[in-house]
Amino acid sequence: MENIIRLTKDQVTPAAMAVARGFQDYPLFVRVFPDASERERKSLPNFFEFLFKYGALYGEVYATPNFEGAALWLLPDKVHITFLGMMRVRGFQFPFKVGLKNLSRLMKCDKFTTETHDRLVKSPHWYLFFLAVDKIHQGKGIGRSLVRPMLARIENEGLPIYLETQDEKTVPLYEHLGFKVIEKANITSLDVTSWAMLREPCKEP
Repeated sequence: MENIIRLTKDQVTPAAMAVARGFQDYPLFVRVFPDASERERKSLPNFFEFLFKYGALYGEVYATPNFEGAALWLLPDKVHITFLGMMRVRGFQFPFKVGLKNLSRLMKCDKFTTETHDRLVKSPHWYLFFLAVDKIHQGKGIGRSLVRPMLARIENEGLPIYLETQDEKTVPLYEHLGFKVIEKANITSLDVTSWAMLREPCKEP
């Protein structure tokens, strides 16, 4: 994985800040964290810091050396975030760091995506939980560079890869990487459209 690093706990905070910038205008997070100033300053950095810590335990997190972008992959037997797992990364602080009202909206999204995920994919698979690039570095091919090594590795394992996106602009990017839309649905509680996508093995990354 040339020019890609596996994130360590000392790198979590700066990486979270960069990824948060990449998601400032993401349709889902605009709904979940409606206060733009709070979203930039507090909610998203804390949200991604938690996810990075969780991913380091139950998956693999890769980033560019200067944190222009990052990708979080959850292992085939750990594709759902669990309460016990949250406690292991001090998840009891999470509600206060993102705000209780924001957490309520986030949980509605999580309920929808978890139910959709379980219904659509029942065999062992990897979960590309998120891929993000800092806003000022988007359009440079960083996202593709981040995921291609893992796509090749998982291809060799013969396993599919699942993801969701709530940004229609990213659908063609994932399709170019071999993913196909398997369901398009509306998260009615947030009025946000979600695309569930799957990449089957035996495709060139």
